[in-house]
Amino acid sequence: MAPRRSHTKSRQGCVTCKQRHVRCSEDGPPCKPCRIRGTPCVYAAATTVTQSPVQRDSKKPPKPITAPIQAQRSTRSPEHDSRPSEDEPPLFPGQLDKRFFELQLMNRYSTTTYKSMCTPVAEDDYFWRTKVPAMALHFDFLLDGIFAVTAFEIAATYDNDSYVDAAFEFQTRSISAFRRHLDHAPPGTIEPMLCFSLMIMILALASAQTQPDAASSLNLGGNDILQSTITHFELLEGVWAIVGRNADYLANSPYISRLKLFEELPLTTLDPEIESAFSKLSDYNEARIGSTVNEAYEHRVNQISLWETCKKALSMLRECFAKCADETYSGYTLGWLNMAGDNYIKAIKSGDTTSLLLLMYWGVLCQKSGHQAWWARSYGGLLVDELVRTKLANLTDPEMKALVTLAQERVRQYRSKAAS
Repeated sequence: MAPRRSHTKSRQGCVTCKQRHVRCSEDGPPCKPCRIRGTPCVYAAATTVTQSPVQRDSKKPPKPITAPIQAQRSTRSPEHDSRPSEDEPPLFPGQLDKRFFELQLMNRYSTTTYKSMCTPVAEDDYFWRTKVPAMALHFDFLLDGIFAVTAFEIAATYDNDSYVDAAFEFQTRSISAFRRHLDHAPPGTIEPMLCFSLMIMILALASAQTQPDAASSLNLGGNDILQSTITHFELLEGVWAIVGRNADYLANSPYISRLKLFEELPLTTLDPEIESAFSKLSDYNEARIGSTVNEAYEHRVNQISLWETCKKALSMLRECFAKCADETYSGYTLGWLNMAGDNYIKAIKSGDTTSLLLLMYWGVLCQKSGHQAWWARSYGGLLVDELVRTKLANLTDPEMKALVTLAQERVRQYRSKAAS
């Protein structure tokens, strides 16, 4: 019998990965796990925290980003090449310097990618195609956000993983710049912040679907999609705090005024099975109040707080199912986590069963409309799969297990419908 090999354990990884108990790629800072999550990357030998792979205001020249598409020789006539086609990827050489690669991405954004940012009822095509790139010239976080969204879109549209690393790099850079901006947000920057807040939601879904292969050495554990979602949506809290102090600006914003308020969206009749599921979730949430009568005071107070939080989240989720069934308004689904509130995010992080079941049904709704946008194509189903596998696997209540089964069945139906 061959001698057993001893296990070699590297101690060269970053501090962030060690604290999270995940395997570090050791290629940073920032390492690949930190780039994916948009978190600071610190190595024990380093004296500073690296928040962004490239700083635009650095005195050093920026690190070139290699365009992922390999060089190709076109045999088309100039007349044919002058007509843009959405059926073929950009034909740029594979070894472009940074500025030409960014030009490629901006060209793609202004001809194709921007369409996936638009809200049909707002008729805001011009805003996303023209005004947002113009604003991005003055805000690094918005410019890198455009590049990140576009790189993810190319990777998804053409099943080209070579764009993924560039997308994550731009995403990390944009989020780092945005965090710095939030710390000292000057007056008059609400509009670009609102634009980037939508990009954050799209990046949350796009990046969550683009994780390292499960069999690779960079498998980050079982909670990648959930953690990525929470990380991105927590970043929006700072935006809403600033927006809330500038209600007058929002009222006069030419872009915001085009959008219909969520409260004004038309209601539709809920699917009977979904309505029944929500009734059971409501009963399950209410039961926690009675079950804690003889519990310690602190525990009872905590359960009452969770009850209020989940009651609000359930009410908003029921409304989303009733209002976002129409494809015209399905984009409003993304706003549910923000409407549910910060306490709901805390409930998810604490592992509260009711909050996790509600999140699972939000995933069902996301999967239902996922076929409409590349950035939501598989997200909802993947979120449901992950929650069932890692957070809801040990449920014993028959009715709660039935709720999980219904969610899985709906995801299978929507996946099958999208594939047909």
